[in-house]
Amino acid sequence: MPFLGRPWGRMFHSAEGQAGVPVLFLHGAGCDSADWGEVLRRLPDGFAGLCMDFRGHGESAVPPAPFTLQHLAGDVVALLDHLALDRVALVGHSLGGIVALHLAACSDRVAGLVLLEGWTTPQAAAETFAGQRAFGTLDPAAVDRIRRKHDRTWARLPPNAAPVLWESVECFDGLAALRAARMPVVQVFGQMGRTDAAERLLSVPENPGVRAVWLPSSGHYLPHERPAEVARICAEAARAWPAIARRSEHMPGETDLGRLLAGMAPRLEPGEFVFCTVPPARLASLPADAVGMVRESEGVTVILPRRAAEGLGFDCAFPSRMITLGVHSSLEAVGFLAAVLDRLAAVGISVNPLAGCHHDHLFVPADSAEAAMAALRALAAERR
Repeated sequence: MPFLGRPWGRMFHSAEGQAGVPVLFLHGAGCDSADWGEVLRRLPDGFAGLCMDFRGHGESAVPPAPFTLQHLAGDVVALLDHLALDRVALVGHSLGGIVALHLAACSDRVAGLVLLEGWTTPQAAAETFAGQRAFGTLDPAAVDRIRRKHDRTWARLPPNAAPVLWESVECFDGLAALRAARMPVVQVFGQMGRTDAAERLLSVPENPGVRAVWLPSSGHYLPHERPAEVARICAEAARAWPAIARRSEHMPGETDLGRLLAGMAPRLEPGEFVFCTVPPARLASLPADAVGMVRESEGVTVILPRRAAEGLGFDCAFPSRMITLGVHSSLEAVGFLAAVLDRLAAVGISVNPLAGCHHDHLFVPADSAEAAMAALRALAAERR
């Protein structure tokens, strides 16, 4: 099985076909990538169907801490980087639709959106599961399978995972994101049991690039109820998507300082990290979630999740949080990190940066992480 190492553990991903327009399918809460099976089988030629399991779902590892909408969007970006995809179309169901819309709102990596029963307001989310409409015309056996998978998933997640996740969802302004969307968006809703008032909650904002499709006699779980219709809608939506190409793994990235600052899209990775001094003889036993290493004449410094480092008995320093700057920055970019570090210095926050081939990463004191995020968001807003 293909897995991608993340700071919180292994993330599962899969692909149906290697050639064609890359489309990433994002599942709902309590579901997993297997829910897209019937849709993927019905996609016409010319599509590369990609899937992933959110953290704690399906085949992906259970994270050590609760997570937010922003964390899930960060995992999507990490997969795009791993697959060497500059841009992709996203098809999201329920929570997956919200993750897709959030990523489209804060990144230029999204070429088109198909949102299946994605909510734009907490009221719309509550209405979705009113009564029995969520399961539409699914037979009792299918309903039972969905419920059992949902229960298994939430039972294994960390304590407080649900309230932390849903609080982050409620804080996301989906309607504003749709109004500002600069890519083609198709919203798809099941019409079974919807009242006129409920349909108004899901109304399309004043944006000619956003359209709604209502499927009669359908509930919430459209990938199960209407897989052929979902595949057809995706194929039709693709006609409006701009050209999407797989990028070279050695693509140089952005060098323009203004675009780098405006699009930095900082995200706070879960968990704490520490800088460890590791004896050379123990390098072979390092865990897979090490995020950085440098050899010096005095020894080897490794950046590890704090829990892993303490379990291995390493000497540790600088308990920190990791902030990833989501923009794909060139290693030859001039002034980007200097501007970022100057802003953090101005508010009294120390930082240790780490440059990767695609992104820059900042390690800041754990108790200053939220203040650092606020300063970086303000810097990005000033450049837009």
